[in-house]
Amino acid sequence: MIKNTEELDRFMRKTYLYISTIMILSLTLLAIISADKDQEPAFVTEKRISFDENTNVEVSRIEYKSGELLVSGYKVTPELVENRKYPVLIFNRGGNRYYGAISNDFAEGYLSKFAEEGYVVLASQYRGVYQEGQEEYGGADVEDVHNLVETAYKLDYADTDKIYMFGISRGSIMSFIAVKERNDIKAIATLGGITDLTSFYNERELQMKSVLELLIGGSPEESPEEYERRSVLQWADELDTPVMLLHGTKDESVNMMHSVNLAQELRRLEKDYNLITYGNGDHGLREFKEEYIREILKWFSEH
Repeated sequence: MIKNTEELDRFMRKTYLYISTIMILSLTLLAIISADKDQEPAFVTEKRISFDENTNVEVSRIEYKSGELLVSGYKVTPELVENRKYPVLIFNRGGNRYYGAISNDFAEGYLSKFAEEGYVVLASQYRGVYQEGQEEYGGADVEDVHNLVETAYKLDYADTDKIYMFGISRGSIMSFIAVKERNDIKAIATLGGITDLTSFYNERELQMKSVLELLIGGSPEESPEEYERRSVLQWADELDTPVMLLHGTKDESVNMMHSVNLAQELRRLEKDYNLITYGNGDHGLREFKEEYIREILKWFSEH
């Protein structure tokens, strides 16, 4: 029991000291936790595959977390200069499951082209390829793209104000959905992109139809909402990221009209886009590689 003013004053000082100490300890603990979080590595594992002494490009295989899953991929970097930051390119591969999976040769021979131009290139195999989970051709596996983008924020040499995305074939689906769901991608480019999955299903042979039904969970008639959510042509009004569309006129895997139709819709919506078609170009535009890479780099530099 406090009997006088002097005892009350002593009690208040002790209380203030106690509260101040608790607050300081709490803030210190929060700072430690925050520091530990900031110091978390970008990747679960990172193993260097090669280093080109002529270009100073380094290729590494990576594993990173996507939710509870462990996902494989690649990181390709230019020569890193201390205190310098580099733009980031998220590469979204085509194919499905192990068909179209990224190889060491592809990373060294193709992805390195972008690293030579100063980009930190990050590429995912998507879940289920050499690791856990099962891909869904633009379903929950889009989270693997989102989480790969998040790894860039943990790289002190990555300029996260300049993140770009490039998707080939099925990778265009991943790219379109990803940029619809986030606002930190400055621009994207697609090559032989799929913009209407129902049309793509109807255009393809029985084997590809079976693959889509397996990965998506049915045909367009059985799962119309799943095909629509993977078809940017159905929700192009939600696409606010500048888009470059590259397509060959002789693409036998994805009809050129996929890119043409989207370009027409983006034009109607007054969106920022660029459509480039290549006469007699095949699905991978193999004969135009150097040319279209220059166009992509120009597109990114403009944004």
